[in-house]
Amino acid sequence: MNTERAAGEARNAPPRHLPIRTCVGCRAQRPPQELLRLVCSPAGEVMVDRTGRAPGRGAYVCYDAGCLRRAWQAAKLTKALRRPVRVSPFAEACRQVEALLRERLQACLGMAQRARAVVSGHGALSRALAQGTVVYVVRAENLAAPRAAAYEAWCRRLSIPCVSLFTKEELGRCLGKPPRGAVGFTEARFGQAFAAWYARWQRLQCAGAGLEAQHGRSI
Repeated sequence: MNTERAAGEARNAPPRHLPIRTCVGCRAQRPPQELLRLVCSPAGEVMVDRTGRAPGRGAYVCYDAGCLRRAWQAAKLTKALRRPVRVSPFAEACRQVEALLRERLQACLGMAQRARAVVSGHGALSRALAQGTVVYVVRAENLAAPRAAAYEAWCRRLSIPCVSLFTKEELGRCLGKPPRGAVGFTEARFGQAFAAWYARWQRLQCAGAGLEAQHGRSI
């Protein structure tokens, strides 16, 4: 009886309040874990909060080149952080965010490896693709063109994503293994987490293209 009463009270309880933050660039409101957090150093320099838990007041920005560009202004960030601040060149902000996103993507691969939710190595990955157990493929940027084309064709037939990111050496290090030409996620939750971070990384690349066009150099 007490169990039934407790279950009823849980169902009737008001919904739990979830924190919401506003993007400085576009003013969209999102949960904080979906936004990039900016903080101010003791010297007054705006920096990317790599952990999301740095002390002090934070300002939030969408993982988007346009939002970051609009937000990366001393006047806006002074208002958001409620103190005078200095901002580095926009290209430096992009470098910081890109480094953070690469860390997150590498962490996704490492977590999936520890959970035994990835396959790697050409033979093992080919068998998993043939069995239909792969949901997402990451191939190395320096993979030989014929093999890269073969993976892409296979993924098209299966209607699963295939993206190019990291070198073979980097992919291997993410998994704690020798160099790997491609990796396949076998559990949807890990593939979805990687896809979400990869989409953010892609949106940031627009900033690099814009800067290169304006200044004739890559960030």
